[in-house]
Amino acid sequence: MSRRWIVQTPGPLVLSRILDRMEDPDALAQGRVFIDRHRASADLTLPPGAVVEVYPPRPPGEEPRVLDQRHGVLALFKPAALPTIADHRGARSLLQWACELLGRQDLHTTSRLDVGVSGVVLVATDQEARARLALAREQGAYRRTYLALVPAAPLAPTSGTWSWAIGKGKGNLRTALPPGTPGAPDATTHFSTLASADRADLLRVEPVTGRTHQIRVHCARAGRPILGDGPYGGSMRMVAPNGSVHRATRIGLHAFRVEVQDQGGAPWRVEAPVPDDYLALWRAAGGATLPEAP
Repeated sequence: MSRRWIVQTPGPLVLSRILDRMEDPDALAQGRVFIDRHRASADLTLPPGAVVEVYPPRPPGEEPRVLDQRHGVLALFKPAALPTIADHRGARSLLQWACELLGRQDLHTTSRLDVGVSGVVLVATDQEARARLALAREQGAYRRTYLALVPAAPLAPTSGTWSWAIGKGKGNLRTALPPGTPGAPDATTHFSTLASADRADLLRVEPVTGRTHQIRVHCARAGRPILGDGPYGGSMRMVAPNGSVHRATRIGLHAFRVEVQDQGGAPWRVEAPVPDDYLALWRAAGGATLPEAP
């Protein structure tokens, strides 16, 4: 939640004075300061009535890294805590990290993972690669495989397909609607159970379409909200048999694999190892070693 300050002095007020009063001197450098809903990039003199919002910093976490690269495409690992592109909690993002790595500002992400979700993200470093990956998405040749931790449900189907449309919900959330609903694009997600623990099942999930929050919405609509996904009804804590409580610090969704063709038409498969915070969530649910996703 942000802190808000409305300039009410008779004359102008310097932004740095407001940040000093908020005791958050690093907020401007970290890109967490917004003036009238626009990110501030320098110390400014503000007129009366200006609205200053300062967002809290994102907690430290695992760093991104390069998984592979081929023909104008970087395959990157996105940690759960880091946004794919900059948001209100700072300018730091996976895209910024990649730009700094290459010393360029003209890179493009070809897909996005929500904050709280980890895994593979492909970044195009030139226009040819960007167009090639966009075409692959249109033709259904951009395959993604996710791992999802959901509540255990012994009577639930072990595999199948969800096909609810994705419509707008409250705020920035989405909601599942019957297929063919006007104004709500259809969405298709295949799923199968890889392993079961005391309190959770591990699903292999393959979205055919790429709607916003598609997997999160479909899991919730199926009565199996992803662990750690509070906005969609997922449990934020698990109680072990010995009474210890594990609080989820991320969403139990990991983009494990991306498969596309490279520039020469050869198959290119990139996988992101399951990170420690995901393993911790699985073990808190009673799981042991994660099986390999086929």
